[in-house]
Amino acid sequence: MARPELARAYKRVWRGVLAAALVAAVQWAGAMVALGQEGVARISSPQPGAVVHGTVLITGTAIHPRFSFYKVEYAAEPSANWVVIGDLVRTQVQDGVLLQWDTRAVPDGSYSLRLVVVDETGNYIEAVVRQIAVQNAAPLPTETPTPTETATPTPPVETPTPTSLPTVEVLITRVASPTTLLAFTVTPVARPSTASSGNLGSGLADSLSELASGVAREMLAQLGLDFRGLAAAVVRGAVFALGTFAIVGFLALLKQALNALIRLLTR
Repeated sequence: MARPELARAYKRVWRGVLAAALVAAVQWAGAMVALGQEGVARISSPQPGAVVHGTVLITGTAIHPRFSFYKVEYAAEPSANWVVIGDLVRTQVQDGVLLQWDTRAVPDGSYSLRLVVVDETGNYIEAVVRQIAVQNAAPLPTETPTPTETATPTPPVETPTPTSLPTVEVLITRVASPTTLLAFTVTPVARPSTASSGNLGSGLADSLSELASGVAREMLAQLGLDFRGLAAAVVRGAVFALGTFAIVGFLALLKQALNALIRLLTR
Protein backbone atom coordinates (compact mmCIF):
# COMPACT_ATOMS: atom_id res chain seq x y z
CA MET A 1 0.00 0.00 0.00
CA ALA A 2 2.99 2.36 0.61
CA ARG A 3 4.50 1.95 -2.84
CA PRO A 4 1.46 3.16 -4.86
CA GLU A 5 1.20 6.25 -2.65
CA LEU A 6 4.93 6.98 -3.12
CA ALA A 7 4.56 6.64 -6.89
CA ARG A 8 1.64 9.04 -6.92
CA ALA A 9 3.70 11.53 -4.87
CA TYR A 10 6.55 11.39 -7.40
CA LYS A 11 4.09 12.01 -10.23
CA ARG A 12 2.68 15.06 -8.48
CA VAL A 13 6.20 16.45 -8.01
CA TRP A 14 7.20 15.97 -11.64
CA ARG A 15 3.99 17.58 -12.81
CA GLY A 16 4.75 20.62 -10.68
CA VAL A 17 8.31 20.87 -12.03
CA LEU A 18 7.14 20.64 -15.62
CA ALA A 19 4.45 23.25 -15.06
CA ALA A 20 6.99 25.66 -13.53
CA ALA A 21 9.42 25.11 -16.40
CA LEU A 22 6.67 25.75 -18.93
CA VAL A 23 5.65 28.98 -17.25
CA ALA A 24 9.27 30.15 -17.14
CA ALA A 25 9.75 29.33 -20.81
CA VAL A 26 6.67 31.26 -21.78
CA GLN A 27 7.78 34.26 -19.72
CA TRP A 28 11.29 34.16 -21.20
CA ALA A 29 9.93 33.94 -24.73
CA GLY A 30 7.65 36.87 -24.09
CA ALA A 31 10.53 38.92 -22.74
CA MET A 32 12.66 38.07 -25.73
CA VAL A 33 9.86 39.06 -28.10
CA ALA A 34 9.36 42.32 -26.25
CA LEU A 35 13.10 43.04 -26.31
CA GLY A 36 13.39 42.08 -29.95
CA GLN A 37 10.56 44.35 -30.95
CA GLU A 38 12.41 47.34 -29.45
CA GLY A 39 16.02 46.65 -30.57
CA VAL A 40 19.03 48.76 -29.42
CA ALA A 41 20.99 51.46 -31.27
CA ARG A 42 23.55 53.27 -29.07
CA ILE A 43 26.85 55.15 -29.64
CA SER A 44 29.09 54.95 -26.58
CA SER A 45 32.14 56.78 -27.99
CA PRO A 46 32.87 59.49 -28.93
CA GLN A 47 30.69 61.50 -26.58
CA PRO A 48 29.13 64.89 -27.39
CA GLY A 49 31.75 67.69 -27.26
CA ALA A 50 34.69 65.36 -27.89
CA VAL A 51 37.71 66.57 -29.93
CA VAL A 52 39.00 63.92 -32.33
CA HIS A 53 41.76 63.60 -34.91
CA GLY A 54 43.23 60.88 -37.11
CA THR A 55 41.49 57.49 -37.01
CA VAL A 56 38.71 57.29 -34.41
CA LEU A 57 37.07 54.12 -33.07
CA ILE A 58 33.27 54.45 -32.89
CA THR A 59 31.94 52.05 -30.23
CA GLY A 60 28.41 51.15 -29.10
CA THR A 61 25.57 48.62 -29.58
CA ALA A 62 23.58 47.69 -32.74
CA ILE A 63 21.14 44.76 -32.22
CA HIS A 64 17.58 43.87 -33.37
CA PRO A 65 15.50 40.65 -33.24
CA ARG A 66 14.99 40.86 -37.02
CA PHE A 67 18.36 42.44 -37.72
CA SER A 68 19.38 43.13 -41.31
CA PHE A 69 22.33 45.59 -41.11
CA TYR A 70 23.54 48.80 -39.54
CA LYS A 71 25.46 51.84 -40.78
CA VAL A 72 27.27 54.83 -39.30
CA GLU A 73 26.96 58.27 -40.90
CA TYR A 74 28.37 61.76 -40.34
CA ALA A 75 27.11 65.23 -41.24
CA ALA A 76 28.80 68.62 -41.00
CA GLU A 77 26.88 70.79 -38.53
CA PRO A 78 24.46 72.46 -38.76
CA SER A 79 23.46 70.67 -41.97
CA ALA A 80 21.71 67.27 -42.09
CA ASN A 81 23.43 65.92 -45.17
CA TRP A 82 24.39 62.46 -43.91
CA VAL A 83 27.33 60.63 -45.45
CA VAL A 84 27.88 56.90 -44.83
CA ILE A 85 31.22 56.01 -43.25
CA GLY A 86 32.67 52.90 -44.87
CA ASP A 87 30.35 50.00 -45.78
CA LEU A 88 27.12 48.56 -44.40
CA VAL A 89 27.75 46.12 -41.52
CA ARG A 90 25.60 42.97 -41.37
CA THR A 91 26.81 41.67 -38.02
CA GLN A 92 25.21 42.74 -34.78
CA VAL A 93 27.48 44.38 -32.18
CA GLN A 94 26.82 44.72 -28.47
CA ASP A 95 29.15 47.05 -26.51
CA GLY A 96 31.94 46.80 -29.07
CA VAL A 97 33.59 48.57 -31.99
CA LEU A 98 31.03 49.63 -34.58
CA LEU A 99 33.37 51.25 -37.11
CA GLN A 100 36.68 53.11 -37.65
CA TRP A 101 36.39 56.69 -38.88
CA ASP A 102 39.36 58.35 -40.63
CA THR A 103 38.73 62.00 -39.78
CA ARG A 104 41.57 63.12 -42.08
CA ALA A 105 39.16 62.61 -45.02
CA VAL A 106 36.95 65.52 -43.87
CA PRO A 107 37.73 69.20 -43.18
CA ASP A 108 38.20 70.30 -39.60
CA GLY A 109 35.01 71.43 -37.96
CA SER A 110 32.00 70.34 -35.92
CA TYR A 111 30.17 67.12 -36.95
CA SER A 112 27.30 64.86 -35.93
CA LEU A 113 27.42 61.04 -35.91
CA ARG A 114 24.40 58.78 -36.47
CA LEU A 115 23.99 55.01 -35.99
CA VAL A 116 21.12 53.42 -37.97
CA VAL A 117 20.01 49.80 -37.23
CA VAL A 118 17.73 48.41 -40.02
CA ASP A 119 15.50 45.30 -39.68
CA GLU A 120 14.27 42.87 -42.32
CA THR A 121 11.15 44.93 -43.07
CA GLY A 122 13.16 48.10 -43.77
CA ASN A 123 12.22 49.79 -40.53
CA TYR A 124 15.07 51.19 -38.46
CA ILE A 125 16.07 52.66 -35.15
CA GLU A 126 18.83 55.28 -34.75
CA ALA A 127 21.12 57.06 -32.27
CA VAL A 128 22.71 60.51 -32.86
CA VAL A 129 25.73 62.15 -31.17
CA ARG A 130 26.35 65.85 -31.91
CA GLN A 131 29.11 68.44 -31.59
CA ILE A 132 32.07 66.19 -32.42
CA ALA A 133 35.02 68.50 -33.17
CA VAL A 134 37.42 67.24 -35.83
CA GLN A 135 40.83 68.91 -35.45
CA ASN A 136 43.70 67.65 -37.61
CA ALA A 137 45.33 70.79 -39.07
CA ALA A 138 45.65 72.80 -35.85
CA PRO A 139 47.78 71.32 -33.06
CA LEU A 140 45.88 69.81 -30.20
CA PRO A 141 46.25 71.41 -26.79
CA THR A 142 48.86 69.57 -24.83
CA GLU A 143 49.23 69.31 -21.13
CA THR A 144 51.78 71.59 -19.64
CA PRO A 145 54.48 69.38 -18.10
CA THR A 146 55.09 69.93 -14.45
CA PRO A 147 58.55 71.40 -14.05
CA THR A 148 60.91 69.04 -12.39
CA GLU A 149 62.95 70.45 -9.60
CA THR A 150 66.58 70.43 -10.51
CA ALA A 151 68.93 69.89 -7.66
CA THR A 152 71.34 72.77 -7.24
CA PRO A 153 74.82 71.40 -7.82
CA THR A 154 77.04 71.69 -4.82
CA PRO A 155 80.36 73.32 -5.70
CA PRO A 156 83.29 71.04 -5.06
CA VAL A 157 85.23 71.82 -1.95
CA GLU A 158 88.72 72.89 -2.87
CA THR A 159 91.37 71.18 -0.83
CA PRO A 160 94.07 73.70 0.06
CA THR A 161 97.42 72.74 -1.36
CA PRO A 162 100.00 72.76 1.39
CA THR A 163 102.62 75.42 0.76
CA SER A 164 106.11 74.16 1.29
CA LEU A 165 108.04 76.28 3.74
CA PRO A 166 111.51 77.43 2.69
CA THR A 167 114.31 75.35 4.08
CA VAL A 168 116.65 77.41 6.19
CA GLU A 169 120.13 76.04 6.35
CA VAL A 170 121.95 76.99 9.48
CA LEU A 171 125.69 76.95 9.04
CA ILE A 172 127.50 76.76 12.32
CA THR A 173 131.13 77.58 12.02
CA ARG A 174 133.21 76.50 14.90
CA VAL A 175 135.73 79.13 15.75
CA ALA A 176 138.83 77.80 17.30
CA SER A 177 139.52 79.34 20.65
CA PRO A 178 142.61 81.44 20.54
CA THR A 179 145.52 80.02 22.34
CA THR A 180 146.34 82.19 25.31
CA LEU A 181 149.97 82.63 25.98
CA LEU A 182 151.04 83.35 29.44
CA ALA A 183 153.32 86.32 29.54
CA PHE A 184 155.68 86.58 32.37
CA THR A 185 157.74 89.66 33.16
CA VAL A 186 161.13 88.87 34.58
CA THR A 187 162.80 91.66 36.41
CA PRO A 188 166.57 91.32 36.31
CA VAL A 189 168.24 91.29 39.71
CA ALA A 190 171.63 92.85 40.19
CA ARG A 191 174.34 90.46 41.28
CA PRO A 192 175.28 91.21 44.85
CA SER A 193 178.82 92.18 45.70
CA THR A 194 181.02 90.43 48.26
CA ALA A 195 180.80 93.33 50.72
CA SER A 196 177.04 93.18 50.90
CA SER A 197 176.84 89.42 51.22
CA GLY A 198 175.03 89.82 54.52
CA ASN A 199 172.09 91.49 52.87
CA LEU A 200 172.22 89.25 49.79
CA GLY A 201 169.89 86.66 51.21
CA SER A 202 167.19 89.16 52.26
CA GLY A 203 167.31 91.05 48.92
CA LEU A 204 167.15 87.84 46.93
CA ALA A 205 164.24 86.65 49.06
CA ASP A 206 162.34 89.88 48.42
CA SER A 207 162.96 89.62 44.67
CA LEU A 208 161.80 86.04 44.57
CA SER A 209 158.70 87.00 46.60
CA GLU A 210 157.84 89.72 44.12
CA LEU A 211 158.47 87.30 41.29
CA ALA A 212 156.08 84.74 42.83
CA SER A 213 153.44 87.42 43.40
CA GLY A 214 153.70 88.58 39.77
CA VAL A 215 153.49 85.03 38.51
CA ALA A 216 150.41 84.45 40.64
CA ARG A 217 148.74 87.61 39.39
CA GLU A 218 149.42 86.73 35.75
CA MET A 219 148.08 83.21 36.24
CA LEU A 220 144.88 84.55 37.83
CA ALA A 221 144.48 87.12 35.06
CA GLN A 222 144.91 84.46 32.35
CA LEU A 223 142.33 82.23 34.08
CA GLY A 224 139.82 85.12 33.99
CA LEU A 225 139.31 85.26 37.73
CA ASP A 226 137.86 88.43 39.18
CA PHE A 227 139.35 89.60 42.44
CA ARG A 228 136.04 91.28 43.32
CA GLY A 229 134.21 87.93 43.67
CA LEU A 230 134.44 85.80 46.78
CA ALA A 231 135.29 82.68 44.83
CA ALA A 232 138.02 84.50 42.90
CA ALA A 233 139.49 85.82 46.14
CA VAL A 234 139.55 82.36 47.66
CA VAL A 235 141.21 80.90 44.58
CA ARG A 236 143.64 83.78 44.46
CA GLY A 237 144.52 83.33 48.12
CA ALA A 238 145.03 79.61 47.68
CA VAL A 239 147.22 80.09 44.63
CA PHE A 240 149.15 82.85 46.33
CA ALA A 241 149.66 80.78 49.47
CA LEU A 242 150.77 77.80 47.44
CA GLY A 243 153.19 79.90 45.41
CA THR A 244 154.48 81.65 48.49
CA PHE A 245 154.99 78.38 50.31
CA ALA A 246 156.91 76.94 47.41
CA ILE A 247 159.05 80.06 47.00
CA VAL A 248 159.74 80.34 50.73
CA GLY A 249 160.90 76.75 50.83
CA PHE A 250 163.07 77.34 47.81
CA LEU A 251 164.50 80.54 49.35
CA ALA A 252 165.25 78.76 52.59
CA LEU A 253 167.23 76.14 50.76
CA LEU A 254 168.91 78.80 48.66
CA LYS A 255 169.75 80.84 51.76
CA GLN A 256 171.42 77.88 53.41
CA ALA A 257 173.40 77.24 50.28
CA LEU A 258 174.51 80.88 50.06
CA ASN A 259 175.54 80.97 53.72
CA ALA A 260 177.61 77.87 53.23
CA LEU A 261 179.18 79.43 50.17
CA ILE A 262 179.94 82.70 52.00
CA ARG A 263 181.61 80.83 54.84
CA LEU A 264 183.81 79.05 52.40
CA LEU A 265 184.78 82.30 50.73
CA THR A 266 185.60 84.22 53.96
CA ARG A 267 188.03 81.72 55.34
